[in-house]
Amino acid sequence: VELFEKSNYSAAKQEFRYYLEKRPALLNTNDYTAVTAEYYTTLCALYADAPEAELAVDRFVRNHPEHPKAALIYSDLGKYYFDRGDYANAITYLTKALDRSSNYYAATETRYKLGLSYYSTKQFAPALRYFAEVQQDATSDYFAPAAYYAGVINYQNGKYDDAYRNFKNIESHPQYKMDAPNWIVSSLYQAERYDDLIAYAEPLLRRSQGGGVKLNDVALYAAEVFYNRGNYADAAKYYAQYVQLKGRETPMPAPIQFRYGHSLFKTGNYPGAVDQLKGVATRKDTTGQFGSYILAISHLQTKNPQAALTGFDNAAKLKFNKVIQEEASFNHAKVQLELNNQSAAFTEFQEFIKNFPNSEYEEEATKLSILALTKSNNSAAAVAYIEKLKKIDEATKAAYQRQTMNLGIADFNAERYAQAIVNFDKSLKYTPDSEIALAATYQKGEAFSALNRYGEAIPMYQQLIRSNPTSPYGIRSLYSMGYAYYNTKDYKAAVTNFQQYITKGKGVGEPQTIEDATIRIADCYLTDKNYAQATAMYDKAINDGRLDRDYALYQKGLILTYQEKDTEAKAQFDKVIAQFPTSRYADDALFQSANIDLEKGNYQASIRAYTRLVKDKPRSYLIPPALLKRALAYNNIQVYEEAIRDYKQILSEYSDAPAAKEALLGLQATLENAGRTEEMSNVLADYKKKNPQSTETEKLEFETAKGLYGDGKYPQAIKALQSFIRDYPNSKLATEARYLGGESYYRNNDNANALKLFSLVISEGDQRFSPKAALRAGDIEVQNQNYPQAVRNFNLLYAQSDSKTDRVTGLMRLMDTYFSMKKYDSTAYYAREVMNAGDVIPGSTKKAQMQMAKVYIEKADYKTADAELKKIVAANKDEFGAEAKYWASESLFRQGKLKEAQASVMELNKQYADYERWRVRAFILLADVYVGLKDPDQAKATLQSVIENAEDKDAIELAKSKLAALQ
Repeated sequence: VELFEKSNYSAAKQEFRYYLEKRPALLNTNDYTAVTAEYYTTLCALYADAPEAELAVDRFVRNHPEHPKAALIYSDLGKYYFDRGDYANAITYLTKALDRSSNYYAATETRYKLGLSYYSTKQFAPALRYFAEVQQDATSDYFAPAAYYAGVINYQNGKYDDAYRNFKNIESHPQYKMDAPNWIVSSLYQAERYDDLIAYAEPLLRRSQGGGVKLNDVALYAAEVFYNRGNYADAAKYYAQYVQLKGRETPMPAPIQFRYGHSLFKTGNYPGAVDQLKGVATRKDTTGQFGSYILAISHLQTKNPQAALTGFDNAAKLKFNKVIQEEASFNHAKVQLELNNQSAAFTEFQEFIKNFPNSEYEEEATKLSILALTKSNNSAAAVAYIEKLKKIDEATKAAYQRQTMNLGIADFNAERYAQAIVNFDKSLKYTPDSEIALAATYQKGEAFSALNRYGEAIPMYQQLIRSNPTSPYGIRSLYSMGYAYYNTKDYKAAVTNFQQYITKGKGVGEPQTIEDATIRIADCYLTDKNYAQATAMYDKAINDGRLDRDYALYQKGLILTYQEKDTEAKAQFDKVIAQFPTSRYADDALFQSANIDLEKGNYQASIRAYTRLVKDKPRSYLIPPALLKRALAYNNIQVYEEAIRDYKQILSEYSDAPAAKEALLGLQATLENAGRTEEMSNVLADYKKKNPQSTETEKLEFETAKGLYGDGKYPQAIKALQSFIRDYPNSKLATEARYLGGESYYRNNDNANALKLFSLVISEGDQRFSPKAALRAGDIEVQNQNYPQAVRNFNLLYAQSDSKTDRVTGLMRLMDTYFSMKKYDSTAYYAREVMNAGDVIPGSTKKAQMQMAKVYIEKADYKTADAELKKIVAANKDEFGAEAKYWASESLFRQGKLKEAQASVMELNKQYADYERWRVRAFILLADVYVGLKDPDQAKATLQSVIENAEDKDAIELAKSKLAALQ
């Protein structure tokens, strides 16, 4: 026995056998000692895993069926198999043990293990029966585990009330108190005893500590009950407690996470809702669709519409719930509109109307479609859409007025004046905005003027002057009408209007236009030979003005020549030459001064002056008449060789000039005086060769080629012009033909051939065409990034052109080119020159101010840049304002002021919604800001939105490159 108790079963078995062998054979089965020895021998065989163990047990029971040890040994064998996990054998022997047991309560352990064996082999009905028998003794050590397993079986069988009672019986048991509460609330939940569940759960959950009890499921079921009842505040509270109790390392099931997020949403905790729902929104199931939709609304509540787009997009792409899909699609389009992505919004509203034809939102979607178009830069689409509507409300009329006005302005700026008039008339069809109506009327007059249809322009201006005499348009109409009368040679009416403009335009009109009106009044007086008043007005322009002083001085000189005050006139011309040596009037002044000397017989002085002109102004249009006059002077002093040389130069180089015919006559006389008449025949032959008599075919071919160009048939025009140049290489029209050929190539996107022809035109020095050719050539060189050559061309444009507009254009091109070359001091110089010239070209001073601000940014002088940009933004609510706002945002970004930069971009998006170019570039800048703010996901989403919604190809490529860099 001692060896057995020490688990030395082999040795103990030998001893028990030895004991039994020494005794006589059992004659009496009631010999307690011998039966006990045999019992232990059998147990030793069992515990030592002897092969004969089961046979030994059966033999023992067969030999001693009535002995108490018979039941006990079956029990031992059953427990042996139970401990080894051999539940089938355990059931066999525990059942036999139980059948032989006469003590009900003494067999409790056997019943429990038999029940557990049945449970382990998934035979739940007999298991439940044995667990019920064990529970009849509440004092038994097996009462609690039997109740636990009975509860589990009842729960699995859907008998939740029975399960509840089982678990309730052991909720305070040390072994089960951690798990019992979770089983209890789960049973109550499944039994739909929600009031009992809350009554049980809330006291537990109010404890600061669980006391070793697992309460995560308690919190979860409480949350679920409150959620289903619509009590989202308590639901959110218990979901939060559930998350805390289960631990964040354990993932939360998606439906539960959705309900938690939805509860937070319902209670107004939108940041919390976002935090929970963003993990659900990526799913491609019903939960994901609902989660994405609620997440998107939460983003809107937290002022993050860009992120809301992603949520609505996800919900709209999933088809599990049609109502959610419909609302998500509609709201996605609305957010696009809110973000000023008008083109995308319009497309989405149209898709919505198509995909959900019976939607309750259909009428609103139609209205918002109109709003999207009216807020966009796609004025043509907006007008076309509105014109198809059967009913137009007041808001749509306002949109129609504005969008047709935009089309008219675009046509006007593109020199499509006839179409501009059509659109201005459309804008005047509905006039809810009186300012736009005034602008349309004025611009219609300007378009008529541009077409030289002054008879139709003048009534437009008169209407504005009568109805709105003090408005900017009424005052500006005085200036425009002055020009209309001036161009129709009604100088008296022109003077009246220019004078009224000068009087009323102070503080309203541009200083340069007031100065120009002063000059035009003087010109009118001069034309009417009212020299005193003309001189007075030119003096006023010289004293008060700053732009046309050279012109006024020159005109005064002409007046003095008309008055035969040659000395004073010559002094006036000399002032022009001395004070404005680079002026386009300097060569005219020099020519007039020389003419005075010639007329007064000062031949040597006149020759010096003409020579200076020819030498210093080799491309001047005055070269032929200067050579002619100089030849005359040489003749007068009998220096025939020099006179002959000048006449021949005219006939050789300027044979198509008006001076050529006079040169022929002058040369003939001079050769006679020099005794060299035999040379004249060769001169005449050469002249006839250069000027063939039959010019009708030549003109017809040229006009045909020019007509093809005018009709926009550029490939055909190129072919015709090439033929003309080849057939008439010496034609007086050849330069114009080459210029038109260059223009045709340029408009046909063949810049290489265009540049060749423009360069030839420039080299020929014809002032009618070389400035225009220089402008085109400069623009091409800028595209080719050949900036030094572009600068040379723009300088040529500025120096050669008589047009104020062309000269300011040259200054602006130089300003922009130097900026591209990163030569910021030169950029600033030309920007100031543009500003000094005034708004000869509408908007030129604004552009110059913008370039100055950009120069300050590039020089990191952000304080000055910001001050300049603020002025531009304050003064302009148009595209200039949008561009200035963008550069202000860029300046903040470069200074590392990321939050301010972000706010500035959002202000641009709101205040300048119509100017897509700068809005799109601002959002690309916003992506850079998000990168700086360590929010790459939002940066990627912003760039993706630009790629999907923008129409600017350059902006899309930039966004793609930035997005690729972030991947």
